[in-house]
Amino acid sequence: KSQKILQQAEEQKKLNLFMKYNVLERDVNQVNETVILNRNCTHIDIVYTWVNGSDPRFVNKRKEAGFDVKRDIERYRDFGALKYSLRSIKKFAPWAKNIWILTDSQIPDFFDFDSTAESNIKFIFHESFFKNLTHLPTFSSVSIESNFYNLPEEVSNCFLYFNDDVILKSPVQQSDFFDANYNQVIFEVNDPIGLKIYRKFNQLDPYYQSIVLSSQLLDSKWNDKQDRFKNDHGIQVFDRKVLLQMYKEIGEEMDIASSHNTRVSTDPQLAFIYNQFVKRYVPLFKAVRGFNFYGGITTNFAQVRVALQDAYKTNAKALCFNDGLNGQSRYYKDVLYELINFYDSLVPEPAPWEKVVKSRYVE
Repeated sequence: KSQKILQQAEEQKKLNLFMKYNVLERDVNQVNETVILNRNCTHIDIVYTWVNGSDPRFVNKRKEAGFDVKRDIERYRDFGALKYSLRSIKKFAPWAKNIWILTDSQIPDFFDFDSTAESNIKFIFHESFFKNLTHLPTFSSVSIESNFYNLPEEVSNCFLYFNDDVILKSPVQQSDFFDANYNQVIFEVNDPIGLKIYRKFNQLDPYYQSIVLSSQLLDSKWNDKQDRFKNDHGIQVFDRKVLLQMYKEIGEEMDIASSHNTRVSTDPQLAFIYNQFVKRYVPLFKAVRGFNFYGGITTNFAQVRVALQDAYKTNAKALCFNDGLNGQSRYYKDVLYELINFYDSLVPEPAPWEKVVKSRYVE
């Protein structure tokens, strides 16, 4: 019994040290805009949004907020993709200065408290960058992204945004995202959003409808109707000065999206809108197509195998596998096995910060 008490005390000591070095907290949850606007980029950071929706305490949070926790499981479920994505950063983008993981007071299962004190991976809990704390807890990525303009000043003006289902496939350089003067790249696809698709609004799926509504919002704000190319699904390149300009012009819409604790079809698609702001306000930028590969992971085993084979063959440098798995399907474990095998073949070497333990929720 005394041995168990000593072990618990040692674990708490490690947790306290981890919180000191690896969790960024601030007393004022309001960014100093003057700092952001008056400085230039000196390095590139990476920002993740991540949630372990399998964590019992997170499930209880959703239940207490009135959600049916058996629905939309794939939006929140965690099967370890973040671990492999972080490995890919270490292997293929070692030049990234800081990696910031935005979470609801969660720490991933695989983090070793003994080895992370000196790592470049830091956590920012939602309450440290949400402008309006009454919007928490949230279970919507759009809500979280709507507060990116308000990230702490410690986050670089130039950063790359990854979801945890995005992984690098091959080496990338800073010049893939920003030039030597930190003029940025935007990733888009040859899929114009304009009057032609506006007319088909009722035939579109909810995602495309939100893109159309976002384009129409810009039509109204700028009194300028034109075709706008859809953003590529994968890595998003952000400049914080542009994010502040967005909040200046569509802050009301962003605040409304922030207040939604689950995804709403009328919420703006911020990555799409961001690219349009770059085109309107940034003198020098480069539009690139084909950088990201997108594949849906479903319980159609044959389709998943084709998607993984295509991912092996693609020249894209980043891969995104969207989780659409039905956990009740008899193929669920087989598909998951194939996906994890793919990740392991791509980045087999464990990172120094990894260990296998149970998921943690930080009080």
